Amino acid sequence: MLFTHILLYIFITVAAGSANITYSQCSIDCISTGLGASPMLFSDLSSSCKNSTLQASISECVYAKCNYTEQWTPAFVHHQLCGRVRIKSRVWPLAIAGIFCVSISLLAVVLRCCSRYAVARKFGYDDVTIVVAAVFFIGFGVLHLYNVFVNGFGRHFWNIDPSKVTQLLTVFWFAQISYIIVLIPVKTSILLFYLRIFPGSGFKVISLTTIAAVLLSGVAFIFALIFQCSPVSGVWDKSITSKCVSLNLIAYVAGGIAVALDVVILILPIPKCIELHMNTRKELGVIFIFGLGSVACATNIIRLIYIINYSNSIDQTCKEQCYTHYLVFHRYLHRNNLRLPPLHMDPFKPLIPLRLRQQQHPLDKSVQAIHIFDLHTNPSTTT
Repeated sequence: MLFTHILLYIFITVAAGSANITYSQCSIDCISTGLGASPMLFSDLSSSCKNSTLQASISECVYAKCNYTEQWTPAFVHHQLCGRVRIKSRVWPLAIAGIFCVSISLLAVVLRCCSRYAVARKFGYDDVTIVVAAVFFIGFGVLHLYNVFVNGFGRHFWNIDPSKVTQLLTVFWFAQISYIIVLIPVKTSILLFYLRIFPGSGFKVISLTTIAAVLLSGVAFIFALIFQCSPVSGVWDKSITSKCVSLNLIAYVAGGIAVALDVVILILPIPKCIELHMNTRKELGVIFIFGLGSVACATNIIRLIYIINYSNSIDQTCKEQCYTHYLVFHRYLHRNNLRLPPLHMDPFKPLIPLRLRQQQHPLDKSVQAIHIFDLHTNPSTTT
């Protein structure tokens, strides 16, 4: 065991010198402590590198006892020792989730715009806002995939190349901001869609008030994310002295308000749907369409649970991947639930076999009733 410690000390000294960094005693102590649990570090390097319990123990020790500059030594040593060992990560699940959700969402945007123009020969404000959301959602997807494939997001924190950490934090900061930017037009588009198909001054006031709440809360959280640290560069550069607001606190407040707004948006159209003077079966069909938004609301609640679970972990680049799945999936549900009605419009009937088109499903009748109601309240949209 003593020989292993001496060998480790020599290796750290040589590695630190070759990388032009200064080794620290606290990092050596933490690695030596870890060797007590895994004395076969050098003789069975692959197993030691794949031992997440050992790596987590050393990382927690370094994180607690060493400052940011001193943490570079064990990070670099680990990268030198384990950089070529194939270690299981969650990169591909994150990548697949991002590619799938962004692709399907963009397809739904195109189908929505095509069906809207085919029926009304013009676009509404809700269509414009959802296109804006789609543009920013592409940006969110690009940032997400860049962090996954280039910077190591989805891998254990101790398996990430130390030279990539600053870039990873920078891209993640931009991704957080773009997520909120996507959230604003998505919810606004849903509310504008309500305003287009449901008349009534009282409903209009409630919808406009909700839109104002969405805009104000969104802008507030964008500024909170941008200026979470003073100076701002403290978000991604941990080597400088900075004062930062707890990101977990911002996430808790933002998540709570998002859930509240989701609930309001979810229940807002239900009374109006009941007033459409349809039979119970058709009313339930219409309510079912709008009620699918409850799935998106549920993912928001689950997201809050994951925030609590990973907030105190130092391995957030790996454990946070579940939370990131919910971020992507939550945007995906919000954006595509909004587009269910347009996908039932006339332009897509040729894609459905004649025998199936002749079957009058109550859900199809309910959707048709919404569009008849829309044409009745907006005569200029008739084709």
